[in-house]
Amino acid sequence: MIAIIGVLIALLLPAVQAAREAARRAQCANHLKQIGLAVHNFHDTERYLPPIALFQSRPTIHMFLLPYVEQQALYNMTVDYNLYAKATVFDDTSIPLCTGHWFAGLSTQEKESFGAVSTYRCPSGNGSKKYKGINITAAGPLSDYVALVAKYDRVTGGPENAGPWSAHQTYVNNPASNWDFSYFCGPFRIPVLTPIDPSSWTPQTWATGADINHTEPQRRSIANWELRDTMAHWQDGTSNQLIFAEKHVPAWTLTEESVNSNLWNGGWHIALTAGNAYNIARPVSSNANMFARGPSDPNTQGTAPPHNSTTSYKIGSGHVSIVNFVKGDGSVSAVSVMAEPMLIWRLTCVNDGVAASLN
Repeated sequence: MIAIIGVLIALLLPAVQAAREAARRAQCANHLKQIGLAVHNFHDTERYLPPIALFQSRPTIHMFLLPYVEQQALYNMTVDYNLYAKATVFDDTSIPLCTGHWFAGLSTQEKESFGAVSTYRCPSGNGSKKYKGINITAAGPLSDYVALVAKYDRVTGGPENAGPWSAHQTYVNNPASNWDFSYFCGPFRIPVLTPIDPSSWTPQTWATGADINHTEPQRRSIANWELRDTMAHWQDGTSNQLIFAEKHVPAWTLTEESVNSNLWNGGWHIALTAGNAYNIARPVSSNANMFARGPSDPNTQGTAPPHNSTTSYKIGSGHVSIVNFVKGDGSVSAVSVMAEPMLIWRLTCVNDGVAASLN
């Protein structure tokens, strides 16, 4: 009799586990749907799409969407901290950088509040952990969802062909600047920015390698910023536009306090390297390795922080064999990790003009 019961339990456990994972997948899809609807509600209110990030180490799209995922109080807190300021002087005190340094300085209650935004976490991903707060360079609330970035020169493959969007998406109101972000074709872009010191914002100045992280105040001081794109930016139509997806979060990063790829605060992006805002955005391209096969994918597993390895560029999930994507119309699709990367690129590009469907 005991042996029979043991056999029945052994048969039942996989079914229970499968049912629980199905529920987690459904909850994950619901979170992404809420994000998709939040983008629409932001557009309805502001008449513009939310920016992918305000700028270097400034608020991210996740933070702009807080009022539209039922987190108005948290958004008000970020406003009170002056994180969205249009600065005349950027001294990191009156206008703090929205990075781990800022988050680490919050009270425990405030950290818990930001970490409690469950809409940004997949139940199969980060699990019960809500934020990192030990290492000030990588402190912040955890997330499993990212905006998507696409670039026209994707055919050569490789993550470097999707960046550096942080520099090249920046349109400076300065005739001396000749940046061209026209080859970026993803759904979200950085706002139109006007610098305090236009001479410090030229590509030639940054190309010298000096201050690549924009640590000098004049290189991140913004006199003014304005929202850029309306929904018309998605020229191929909302139902043909991928906007957010699950990001690959290697299992080892959940306990590594120095890694910030699984956060959603502070648009961390380095201007002239390939490691671009991997915490809030991931690139799509024709790269055959665009998808991670799972949280312990041996092709992306390692000991180096994600910004020093290919883990920083992957799209992936904690689910088996699929990744959830949300479209511009708010609908969510589960996509196989074996999907053709070029198809995902076509659906992320806003104006390639080629009919494509996930169905």
